[in-house]
Amino acid sequence: MKIPAFAPALLLSLLAVLGLGCADAALTAGAFGDDDDDGGRVAGQTILFVGTDPTTLRQDLYVARAVGADEDVLEDFASADSFEVEALTSFEVRGDNSPVEDDGESLGSDEAPFPVPDRFGQRIAMLVSGEDGDGLSIGRLALFDVGTRLVEVGPEVPGLSSVRFSWMGDWLVLDVPNESGRTVNILPADDLSADLVDVGAAIGMPGAALELAELERDGNALLLVARSSDGTAVVRYDPDAAEATALHTEADGLGQATRSAGGRWLAWVTTGADDGVRRIWLMDLDAAEPTPQPLIAGEGRDCTWPTWTPQSVEGDRLAFVCSSLETSRPDIGVWEPDGEGNGVDALLTATGQPALPGGSMDDQRVRSRPQWDPTGSRLVFGASTEEAFLDGEGMSLLVLPLDGLVYSVFDGGAGSVGWAHFSSATDSGDLLLWDRRHSGLQDSGGAYPIRVVSTTAAGGATVAVSLGRDLLVSHPMYLGHNAMLYP
Repeated sequence: MKIPAFAPALLLSLLAVLGLGCADAALTAGAFGDDDDDGGRVAGQTILFVGTDPTTLRQDLYVARAVGADEDVLEDFASADSFEVEALTSFEVRGDNSPVEDDGESLGSDEAPFPVPDRFGQRIAMLVSGEDGDGLSIGRLALFDVGTRLVEVGPEVPGLSSVRFSWMGDWLVLDVPNESGRTVNILPADDLSADLVDVGAAIGMPGAALELAELERDGNALLLVARSSDGTAVVRYDPDAAEATALHTEADGLGQATRSAGGRWLAWVTTGADDGVRRIWLMDLDAAEPTPQPLIAGEGRDCTWPTWTPQSVEGDRLAFVCSSLETSRPDIGVWEPDGEGNGVDALLTATGQPALPGGSMDDQRVRSRPQWDPTGSRLVFGASTEEAFLDGEGMSLLVLPLDGLVYSVFDGGAGSVGWAHFSSATDSGDLLLWDRRHSGLQDSGGAYPIRVVSTTAAGGATVAVSLGRDLLVSHPMYLGHNAMLYP
């Protein structure tokens, strides 16, 4: 069913309140709806967030765009004079234009992030959470079309807890329960009334526990981790062709799995059954006989979070974190294959780090997966001291240039990072950061939940996104080309 998110009169009145004209509304729909050069960049430098009115507690989707002195929408947040804030929706609880239909239901998900835009910033997936008559959790999928402002609501799915778009956006990937714990179902993004496809059955492993490891770039295929009584496997599943390929099997203790952007290399993590130590493995899928090889990062190390360079970068490099089993000291490493398909690893932080407490990584704890900037020249990761880690206090954001030393761009002692990510539509090196210390109700005096932080130099020049209104802010993210969802 399709529900108009705005009645025309309400849209005009809202535009008047925001100080926007009809030309701006047309620009918004056109720019967000296309993935050409201009539309892609505008969507890729537009911030989507959930805003809750503190008086009515009504929850809606909003966007914020950087505006220059000539009132043009900018591609660069750092040069913004102000920010144009617009409500995309006007949901009334259980109203005619809301996906929330029944008492006890809520718009949102326990799984982050919420909401989830597609890669182009054209559609936004949301979940309606509730319970059935027996008190069991149910979820209902809702899609919001940014260009048409229509909401489409899907059927109830027992236990539905999260949703993702495939890379090209033709399929929706749903996390649902099964007898083994959790599994993956898919649904055509253009037909929410279609039957759900049980991916476990589709890959010949009915009843297996499945999890989405990542999205295959430039297509709709999924990389899955499958676990069943018959063993574990890393499986590629292409829903367009309904074809499954086991890339690796018999990996005991299989955890994270990731494939390089070009598709040649597969990396995965195993946890030892006897010692509980995590190890990273690599395999060249283009080899005549692909053979797993361990990543050699020195003896006595627990290694995790393998992360390939993004699609925009030429050549494959793998970042990872390895911690000493004796001292718990973490180090960031980068593995790069040579021309013969072999490789060497390097712990880039093994040398002195003058910018860190104590001058090294000794007292640090890495608290987030390293992520590459769009140029592939820097890594960003969250870290804190051991004491702050144990106390659950805010982490700092650190940057590691491949040819330099670690420096800080956000002080964990002065903030609490919900998440931070890049837009792949620009190589500016600006992180969109969610500072969870602030709600948005005190939109002044530095109390800003949405910040844009430069990663190109120590100190992290910060642009605070002023909303110009009181809103409880949550889940801010880039609307298009979101490198957190589509690296």
